[in-house]
Parts: sequence; C-alpha cells; structure tokens
Amino acid sequence: MSQRERVLERLSNRISREGWLRVASQKHRSQGRNRDTALQRLAELVAGALRTDPPRKATRPSRAAKRRRVDEKKRRGEIKRTRRRPIRED
Repeated sequence: MSQRERVLERLSNRISREGWLRVASQKHRSQGRNRDTALQRLAELVAGALRTDPPRKATRPSRAAKRRRVDEKKRRGEIKRTRRRPIRED
C-alpha cells in the first residue's frame, strides 16, 4: 500500500468529497500563528496516518482464566435458574 493510499484510508473521515483535508486552528489571536499551528497539526495527522502498527501477537487464555470464565458462567446460569417459576410437583 502506497503512502498516499494509507493517508487516504486512515484520514478518510476528515477528507471532504473534493479531496481536501481541512485543518483549522483558532488557538492564537494572529492569523499567522494560527496558520503555523494548523500546518503543525496537519504534519502530525499525516505522520500519524503513515505510522504502521506493530503486528498483533496471538495469545491464548490461561487454563485458570478459562476455568474462571466457566465458573462465572455456571454461577450466572444458577442465578437465572433460581428466578424461574418453581415447578409444581403434584
């Protein structure tokens, strides 16, 4: 994937239909300082979009974690079972 494609994909929600990436700043009173701030923010946005995420390392839950999950499911099931209307034994 080219850098252009990566930027377009990652910043797609900020890019207009005409293809403009609009960055505004009203932090300072002067237009020049606001322009510099906006250019700095634009550079940060593009740099962030070009940064690649490290690949995810697959992990498995431990045996104890699996046991805790199953025990909790059993406990929740028991709570729900006690809410039911009792079965009449004639």
